[in-house]
Amino acid sequence: MRKHSAKPDAAEPLLQEFQIPTLEQWHEEVVRLLKGAPFEKKMLTELLEGITLQPMYTQEDVKELFEGNSLPGQAPFLRSSSAAGYYSKTWDIAQEIPIPHPKEFNRVLRDDLIRGQNAVALVLDDASQAGLDPSHIKHGRVGYKGTSITAYDDFRAALDGVDLETNPIFIESGSAALPAYAMLLGFLRETKQNPAKLRGTVGMDPIAGLARHGTLPLPIDVAWNELALINSYASEHTPGLKTFPIHGSVWHNAGGSAVQELAFSIASAVTVLREMAARNLPLDRVAASFSFRIAVGSNFFLEISKLRALRLLWHRVLEASGVGESATAMTLHVKTGRYNKTQFDPHVNILRGTVEAFAAIMGGANAIHVDPFDQPLGLPSDLSRRLARNTQLVLRDESHFDHVIDPAGGSWYVERLTHDLAEKAWTLFQEVESKGGIVELLNSNWIQQEVNKVELKRRQNLQFRKDALVGTTHYPNPVEGLPKNNRPDYDAVHLSRAKEVKERRASAGNAADASLARLLATTGIETIDQTIEALLNGATLGELTHALGHAVDSSPTALTVLTQPARRAAAQFEELRKEVLTWREKNPGAPVQVFLACMGPQGKYMPRLDFTRSFFNAGGFSIEGDKSFGSASDATEAFTKAQAPLVVIVGTDDTYADVVPELAKLLKGLDKKPLVVLAGYPADKLEEYKAAGVDEFIHIKSDLLKTLQNFAEAMGVRA
Repeated sequence: MRKHSAKPDAAEPLLQEFQIPTLEQWHEEVVRLLKGAPFEKKMLTELLEGITLQPMYTQEDVKELFEGNSLPGQAPFLRSSSAAGYYSKTWDIAQEIPIPHPKEFNRVLRDDLIRGQNAVALVLDDASQAGLDPSHIKHGRVGYKGTSITAYDDFRAALDGVDLETNPIFIESGSAALPAYAMLLGFLRETKQNPAKLRGTVGMDPIAGLARHGTLPLPIDVAWNELALINSYASEHTPGLKTFPIHGSVWHNAGGSAVQELAFSIASAVTVLREMAARNLPLDRVAASFSFRIAVGSNFFLEISKLRALRLLWHRVLEASGVGESATAMTLHVKTGRYNKTQFDPHVNILRGTVEAFAAIMGGANAIHVDPFDQPLGLPSDLSRRLARNTQLVLRDESHFDHVIDPAGGSWYVERLTHDLAEKAWTLFQEVESKGGIVELLNSNWIQQEVNKVELKRRQNLQFRKDALVGTTHYPNPVEGLPKNNRPDYDAVHLSRAKEVKERRASAGNAADASLARLLATTGIETIDQTIEALLNGATLGELTHALGHAVDSSPTALTVLTQPARRAAAQFEELRKEVLTWREKNPGAPVQVFLACMGPQGKYMPRLDFTRSFFNAGGFSIEGDKSFGSASDATEAFTKAQAPLVVIVGTDDTYADVVPELAKLLKGLDKKPLVVLAGYPADKLEEYKAAGVDEFIHIKSDLLKTLQNFAEAMGVRA
């Protein structure tokens, strides 16, 4: 043993006692541990983004990346838009409250603001975002996915008693952006709040609206004109307000890839830049007025890297546009994604939301919304709203993630993934530009087709259990019943709101009519002041949007494209499970649907038994049997008592050779012949077992959804 000096300054570091292994030595050791399995197959991960993840990253992977050399708050803003990160200002807790009635929205909002929320997130309902009054729209859209705001009185009721000088406001207004902005200005005027202290976002993203709904309730040129008016007015009166929201979340929630969300968001923003430049707005001012609304999923490191890459890409665009560096810092409003949320086992959504909120913070979000866990079931409960809000509070106040600037920075994995995402997205963005821009490609349905390809691959990965949705495709709760929806009676909401609007409009009388007449004769920046006057005099939202030229029926500029709807990966599995559980509720005296004939030593077949139970639990089937049978005749006798339409033989491949031919023949010899299923895939015995009576094999490469659907149809559970 080497002797060391007792003096601390003479001591050699302990690590010098050991030889540092090389990357090649590590690789050799991994190959040895894999025992013949291919290294590339077991250790490399292919992402839908076209990126191959390595099992380990080293300094060599990032030595040529110049982006990571910048500091927080410095261009290209990879590490943060602010030099002090969350030290100077923490993120805004901007929880949305999708409650239909304005007064009830106000009650809930004020309650949440004294319990940790520090921003107002007002999402207009489907009807209001289209700029329509309840009497001008079909049932089901009033109160849907937001708050019904049909006139200034509704807006005032929604924000009554709320201090907008200290609480930023984020209004998702769809095509009703100009009336919404006018309502906000009228409210500030009436409550004597200083517009110069206002922060947040009001505006619209016509491209996202076109993708989500398939059409716009106004000509797109009118939308660009109104955005230019709002920005010009805001630059003087509400300089802290962002007026160009880019809703990248539409691509995420449709099932698109991170690369697509990045590229299409940047392409949308570039289109806005061009349209505003064509209307002679100064680009530095326009660039500083953007707010990117991005969704995050539960692929933790990918989502962190995506947010960092987006800042990098935006800086690259603005630098090429000649925008000053001070205007190239990005504002990120992040929402937890909805594609991966489930109706069954909804409490798992709490865990998903926590991971996603964590990723948003690590990625440098400026405002965050966490979906309540029961969001897929309708209106959030008080409990789910509290848990969603407290998720952010715990991450801030207990985990202290606001005390570190760019905590993911310097990770070789994150830095490499950020770079690769940015380069892939930039290539796709350039392709979009070369093909005519995002509006043109939406019009030709190219964008939709590209997103749908990725979403199809996601569903296939779930169906073949390559990917997991806990509680849905993996580890479903066998005793869980039908989920309870908490959706409001939209017909009742529609009738109630239509009555309120009619009564209110009747009382407004000639003052509203006169204001609308003046609005029709107004052009330019004065349009906003005249809109405020019309609102304060009682004009309805529908009347305003008509006066502003939002009718598209006869417009040659009206676009109609394939919609890019929000989806949930679990939807098809949930539909099947609901059908099976509904059948079980309607037939309480019916026999069990699946009988397990377990053969051989329990300790050996237990992993296959667990797989089989999980497989059928994913479809909601009633299952009986985990007893081990010593012979085919014993298993057949027990099965006849259960009277199930389907029997699964569970054992090991060695056991099957002796048992399956006899047992399958006995089962098929019964008067009421069951479906005979074998757990496993003994390739060399398939034909022999099929000849004996085995109808189907379930295994790790089975199409889970299609197989369960076929079983349900064979049992008469679904048509």
